[in-house]
Amino acid sequence: MTWNEKSDIWSAACILAELYSGDLFFPTHHNVEHLAMIVKAFGEFPRWMVESSDKEFNKCFRVENAHTHDERIVLDWPYCAENEASVNNWQSMKLLDAIILPEDAEFIEFMKFLFQVDPNRRPSAEEALAHKFFKWNVGPNINEDTEEKFQGKSTSASVHR
Repeated sequence: MTWNEKSDIWSAACILAELYSGDLFFPTHHNVEHLAMIVKAFGEFPRWMVESSDKEFNKCFRVENAHTHDERIVLDWPYCAENEASVNNWQSMKLLDAIILPEDAEFIEFMKFLFQVDPNRRPSAEEALAHKFFKWNVGPNINEDTEEKFQGKSTSASVHR
């Protein structure tokens, strides 16, 4: 698997979650625990990602519902946890819906849009910027001069979402 701009979108989503909450969104430094947190928050990894991952990670996945129409590869958690503290850390992880206030529902929707596990489904930067979260409504007191300043020359304009 290679890194590309879709990896940066994932990173930006992590940073936005951290800026919103003031805490790490994935509070771990252990690789498999990090994978478990991703699965907990956003669902299983696509088969192609598991099959193309390092052998270190492959051993932590298992086939579920083998030889059926519902066959899938799942993270074998907590079997692959490094220790009990890792499982406890995973259990205490807060999901987006618990971190982001209900009145910020548009932000939650935007974050889930960015946090697509499969990078082929994750938006590009251009697609992310086209999301309705970024549809700004400029206040009625804005004249052309002020609006021009807001377009990049100054940040003093009054903007309402």
